[in-house]
Amino acid sequence: MKKNALVVLMYHRLGEGGPGREPGEEIYTVREESFASQIQHLVDHGHSVRSLQQVVSEPCPDAGSGGVTLTFDDGSHSDIAVAAPILARSGLHATFFVTPAWIGSPGFMDWADVRELQRLGMTVGAHGLDHSPLGSLPEADLRRHLRDARRDIASRIGSDVSVLSLPGGAGGAREWNAAREEGFRIVAGSVPRRLRAGRTLGIVPRYAVRRADAPGHVGALVDQQPGALLAAWSRYVVLRVLRRTLGEARYQRLRGRRDGS
Repeated sequence: MKKNALVVLMYHRLGEGGPGREPGEEIYTVREESFASQIQHLVDHGHSVRSLQQVVSEPCPDAGSGGVTLTFDDGSHSDIAVAAPILARSGLHATFFVTPAWIGSPGFMDWADVRELQRLGMTVGAHGLDHSPLGSLPEADLRRHLRDARRDIASRIGSDVSVLSLPGGAGGAREWNAAREEGFRIVAGSVPRRLRAGRTLGIVPRYAVRRADAPGHVGALVDQQPGALLAAWSRYVVLRVLRRTLGEARYQRLRGRRDGS
C-alpha cells in the first residue's frame, strides 16, 4: 500500500488498569510494556512521528515512511509518569489533551505535571471542560465549555491552547465550527480513518489503542496494513450501530460491562 496518508493514534491511561471514572474506561488502559514496545516499533521502522500542528499545516510530506501522530486523552497521571519518560528517551513528540475539571483528582495529573509536559516539548490541548459529550450540549453550554476549557488551561500553562479533542468522540460540524470560532485551530475525534495527505480541515480521525489489542496490532496500523485498518473500521461501524440502536444511556451501561468505544 502506498503510504500517502498518516495514522493518528489515541491513547488514554497506561499501566495495569482497573475501574476508571467512567464505564468501560479500563479497556483503554494500555500496559506499560505494550506501550514501550509500540514506541520501539516506531523507532525501529523509521516512522516519522509528527505533531498535530505539522499534520494540519503540511500533511505527510514524507509519505513513504508511514507518518504517525501520538495523542493522549483525559490527563491521566500516567501521561507524566509513564508516557513522557518513554517518549523523551526516544526523542518523540505527543499531544496531551487534558480535562480541566479532572486535574488534581486521584489518578490524574496536577497542573505542575501538565506544565512539565509542556517543558518537555509536548503539546497540551483541551479535552472538553468536564468531559461532557459536546454533541449533547445546547449551543450556549457548548460555547461555555469550549471557552472555559481553553481559558483555564491557557492560564495554567502560560501559553495559548489551540488543539481540542472531543470527549467520547462526540461531535460533528456544529462542534467543529464552534471550536474554531472559540479559538481552537485543530479538533480531533475518534473515527478510525487515516488522515489523507492534503486534508487540512475537519475533525481529525484517530485510531484508539486498547488494552486487549493483539500484539503487533498497533504496529500493523502504523504500517498501514489493509487488514488492520479494515478491522478497526469494521469494529467502529458495529459499535456505532449498537450505540444508535440502544441509545446513549443503555449503550454506556453495556460498555461498563463489556468492551466498548
